[in-house]
Order: sequence, then C-alpha cells, then structure tokens
Amino acid sequence: MQKYGKGAKLVIRRNQDGNGQLEWQVTPANGSTREQPQQTVLSYLDDRTRDIHRQVALKIAAISIGQSTKPWTEEDLLEIKIRMDRLLVILDGSTEDESLPL
Repeated sequence: MQKYGKGAKLVIRRNQDGNGQLEWQVTPANGSTREQPQQTVLSYLDDRTRDIHRQVALKIAAISIGQSTKPWTEEDLLEIKIRMDRLLVILDGSTEDESLPL
C-alpha cells in the first residue's frame, strides 16, 4: 500500500484459500489492479557473493579442462570461459560478460 498516495481510494479484500492462508488483495477504486513488482533471482546476491561464485566457477572450469605440462591454448581458454559461464548460470542465474581474470 506504500505505493498509493495519501487520499487514494482503495478496495481491500481478504481472501482465504483452501489451506487457510490469508491473502489481502488491494485494488484502486477505479478498478485497475496495480502491477506486482517482478522479483529477479539476482536481487539477493551482493557483490561479494557474486565474486565468490565467479572464483569458484573459474576454479571448477579450469580443473575440468585437465592438467597438462603445456600452456593453455586460445581454444582451452575459450572452453574454460564457456564452462565458467554455464556454472555461473547455475550459481547466480546469469553470466557476467568479462574476460577471464588470468
């Protein structure tokens, strides 16, 4: 109700579902309902958590390539980036478009 200004005319209804849960429905008096804000998966992640997820994803992606005595090629780095992005989708629900921190 905080999104409605002082003096706004509202219709407030109490609904009860089959499980006994109460729900309040707020509707402006003119009949149009207000839009519910969309919640995103990333809203709960702070910068520190994202950084930790990024480090973990890079570590797992690099380990999954396998160890070798020769240096990584551009193809290896690209594959690490792809695997890292896929892991970030699992951890955060999104990817960050940055170069590898190598």
